[in-house]
Amino acid sequence: MLGRKNKWNQVFGRDLLYAQITERFGPYNKWDNRNYPNGKRAEYIQFIKDFATAMSILTGDPTSEGAVAQQIAWALTDQETIAGSHTSAYILNQASAYKAGFLVDSNFPSIVLSERK
Repeated sequence: MLGRKNKWNQVFGRDLLYAQITERFGPYNKWDNRNYPNGKRAEYIQFIKDFATAMSILTGDPTSEGAVAQQIAWALTDQETIAGSHTSAYILNQASAYKAGFLVDSNFPSIVLSERK
């Protein structure tokens, strides 16, 4: 088991999440809805529940549906500036989503400012 520390690491949690979401629902730019694939809201919610359950089993650490939804939200958020600990969550989720084909170049902002304190 991977445990809490490695749950959302790049190779395991995030890459698996975005590979599965892309395979099941297609790339985000084809959804025609900001928060879930158009016409597939119930299926999408069930996907999040099932993924949380799978992560709980694989890691031996409880994973909430909210935690899965939060990872996806980081990939889909429109940020012009970002600071502090949120910077890595934003970048890593977008990188995994892009690698899986969930996000494409046009999904990214033209510029993002980050400040390290």
